Amino acid sequence: MSRRRVVVTGLGCVSPVGNTVQESWDNLLAGRSGIARITAFDAATFACQIAGEVKNFDLEPYINAKEARAMDRFIHLGIAAAQQAVQDAGLPSKDELDDDLANRIGVIIGSGIGGLPLIEETHGELTNRGPRRISPFFVPASIINMISGHVSMRHGFKGPNLAVVTACTTGLHSIGEAARKIEYGDADIIVAGGSESTVSPLGIGGFAAMRALSTRNDDPAAASRPWDKDRDGFVLGEGAGVMVLEEYEHAKARGAKIYCELAGYGMSADAGHMTAPSMDGPRRAMMSAMKNAGVNPDQVQYANAHGTSTPLGDVNETNAFKAAFGDHANQLVVNSTKSMTGHLLGGAGGIESVFTVMAVAHQKSPPTINIDNQDPECDLDYCANIARDMTIDVAIKNNFGFGGTNGSLVFKRLLARLSQAPDTMAMVSTHGAPQVTYPAGRCRFYPYLLALVWLLQLGVGIAAHAVGDRSSWPLLWAMLGLGWLGVGLYVGCSPPLFSTGALTWAGEPTKDDSHTMRLGWHWYPAANTTLAHPMPCQTDGDSVQVSCIWRMNTHMLLAIDVPSTTSAAPRRWLWLSAADQPASWRALCRAVTGHARVTIA
Repeated sequence: MSRRRVVVTGLGCVSPVGNTVQESWDNLLAGRSGIARITAFDAATFACQIAGEVKNFDLEPYINAKEARAMDRFIHLGIAAAQQAVQDAGLPSKDELDDDLANRIGVIIGSGIGGLPLIEETHGELTNRGPRRISPFFVPASIINMISGHVSMRHGFKGPNLAVVTACTTGLHSIGEAARKIEYGDADIIVAGGSESTVSPLGIGGFAAMRALSTRNDDPAAASRPWDKDRDGFVLGEGAGVMVLEEYEHAKARGAKIYCELAGYGMSADAGHMTAPSMDGPRRAMMSAMKNAGVNPDQVQYANAHGTSTPLGDVNETNAFKAAFGDHANQLVVNSTKSMTGHLLGGAGGIESVFTVMAVAHQKSPPTINIDNQDPECDLDYCANIARDMTIDVAIKNNFGFGGTNGSLVFKRLLARLSQAPDTMAMVSTHGAPQVTYPAGRCRFYPYLLALVWLLQLGVGIAAHAVGDRSSWPLLWAMLGLGWLGVGLYVGCSPPLFSTGALTWAGEPTKDDSHTMRLGWHWYPAANTTLAHPMPCQTDGDSVQVSCIWRMNTHMLLAIDVPSTTSAAPRRWLWLSAADQPASWRALCRAVTGHARVTIA
């Protein structure tokens, strides 16, 4: 069985920097920290008194109050992020699902620790008021797999349902394992990610006892500072990040919006220390993910790193990047969004994978804030303090956890290709404006012209020889020579009437995507005329302008302008047969814009 391709079709996020994907992304690009003094409990006696808490979160749109009382907070956050992702992907739920589709949609959402605050609270009830005060919902409200359980029950998804628990790699491993199940046919769609909420006395106290947390209590926003020389530990955060993964052909068939492709997944174990990382384990995870994706290290432009802001971990990951990427490590843009969110433990891989997908979709790297005095041992490009527009065709995402567990994902920007009838060619580019070029090669009928000239020369020569008139031969040869010269100049110095043309996209080509398409033999116009035919379309309430900017014979070039709120690339280009309009234009526009419904006025 061949390996199936997996794409991302929906995103959801509740984080310290925002309660939706867009709000979180906007704040990341602006470099706004979500870290502040702890409000969940009185932390005055703790060495660390700061955290990245979710703020102003309204639970009501996701869960009613009665249901919420039977769940710990990490489940609330996971359900909310999952619901956002499902809605973003346009997936049907409950009665809208038929049994066949329901059986092909799974849920894999994990947590590193689970319901720690509820465990603490229930232990207090037991100690102070006795065992009769333990809630019958205590166990299902605190166990980790209940996020996946509740999401499946709320939406009617009957496919694979499980939870991964691998400490701080949980969210990433959940997404990677979901992709594997889709690749090998166990499901067509899986809702995957991670959630965590452990800003509690035991959570803060436990990590503080390990001296793992920052104690920069007087300046919370500057406390998480990956790769800065003055870093003093990580900041605990809470939240959830979830994405909808889908088999590529299935996504195309239902007209789903596609953010990017999840092309590779790698795992490894340090097999060393319980908490201290090794350089080789992360290196092997990255190498495995790139091998699985079929990309070379020099094809990767962006890395969303684990980047926790610990003295040992940041140096270790820097060295792992150098070992995995060699000299190309100096060309990577490496970013840690933990500088703004803190470390979400089992939820980290979920929200940071969402942010990596947004980076690929929007071609932007968020900044790593608080790099004021970069550590000389951490000498890569960490996108310090200011967001950056950049080309991101391939991105890698890392997370590592206690016990020496490592994981990496590779995301690729997807260039969609569309095919019509056998004699119709179609191609979509998000790289830039196309250019039509005419190579100065021989035209299709050049040999016939040469043969005709040669026959005329031969015929005139034979006739002149037959009548014995040798005086006209010099003039004859001069005229024939000028004719040959004219033919040569015409073919070599101007667009030929009959030629092989090429449609070439400007921009950054990738090694596995050709940006040149042969057009075949056509009768081309002498001048490069431009034809504009505005065709307003309506796609789910958003206006999309489709214009024919070039027409040659039975083919045309379309420019499709998509609002930035609905597409990563505001303008896309499409080459197709003019005979395919208008009915198939709807399907083509659906594929290009990522909208399920397209009508052409």
